Amino acid sequence: MQDYGVQMTAEEEARLDELVGKIRERVAKEAMTPRQRFEALDRGETPDRIPILVNANGLHVPIAYGVEPGDLYKDPKLALLAYVSHLERFGYDTVSMFRFSLGDEEFGATTTMMADVGVPFTTKSYVETSCDIDNIKFPDPTKDGSLAWMCWMISVLKQKLGDIMPIWGFITTPGLSAVLPGSRDFSQASIDMINNPNLAHSLTGLAMKWAIMFGQAQLDAGADAVCMVDAPGMVSPKQFREFMYPYMAGTYHALDGRIIWAAANDVSHVMADYAGVGIKRFYLNSGQPLDAAKELCADNDVTLIYGIDPQVLLEGPKERIREEVRRVVAQGWQGGRFAISTETVDASTPMENVDIFMEAAREYCALPLKA
Repeated sequence: MQDYGVQMTAEEEARLDELVGKIRERVAKEAMTPRQRFEALDRGETPDRIPILVNANGLHVPIAYGVEPGDLYKDPKLALLAYVSHLERFGYDTVSMFRFSLGDEEFGATTTMMADVGVPFTTKSYVETSCDIDNIKFPDPTKDGSLAWMCWMISVLKQKLGDIMPIWGFITTPGLSAVLPGSRDFSQASIDMINNPNLAHSLTGLAMKWAIMFGQAQLDAGADAVCMVDAPGMVSPKQFREFMYPYMAGTYHALDGRIIWAAANDVSHVMADYAGVGIKRFYLNSGQPLDAAKELCADNDVTLIYGIDPQVLLEGPKERIREEVRRVVAQGWQGGRFAISTETVDASTPMENVDIFMEAAREYCALPLKA
């Protein structure tokens, strides 16, 4: 295993192995492992049950573990134990999406922890004019800053759980939502597309290079695929075609198609573009109408992972959570190639509501579906 500069103590290793042992005991009681379930979906086959995921990235994981969201970005060992503990506690099918850095600080940006979303965001960028591009130096994703923590965590998860569960990394789609990390803020990048398209293309081209570098480092560490998180609804269709699509396609092909497209809100206007590139897994949420997503995925042999409305999970009551799970499973499974998930679980979501989601999901995801 490559040395990523992180070493666990004997006590930490023992705690991790205890959690992993409990997860393995649970998985061993089922007819298929989570890895086998997802592989069956991708082949268009029917697994023993529909896979179930919980997306607790950044917020619910630390709260459930008794720490603050920012603590996970200070200590990768704490983060590893918190994420595996959450997986063991609730019993879903693979580790929640996680990230430590996208490269903002490593490239020279100033960041701060955003308490409401549980991840760091850039507060001061480092590109003011086109002249600044010449001074940009790419960090090493296996050594610099907290970038290496991501690769380390993936390598440990692969070793401990990779034979029974898929392990996924995290990058962003080159484009408005991810010009070179920390180089320009959202408002600047928006204006660049209109007033300074050459700068926009230059930075997005560099962002593609970085997404490939960081993504490949995670794949080399043991990730089966990387979740390519995106926000195409921020731009017009014309801007998407010019400033995002070519770079997204380039990233996909450079990483040998080992990408899961993850997007929020209604992305109906670009789904066909992503399917056309060849991406075979979409991770969408309730902002995207399920019927439209399911139809396009069925037409293109794409596996759809779909997150239920987070407000339902947050507010309940139990009957409403169960009904939402039942509705999404019944509609989403038609034609197969489907997994149910949550959207990002808010920090204030009661633990018992996640338990209700898992209870309902296990009931309604049993195959064949109940009427």
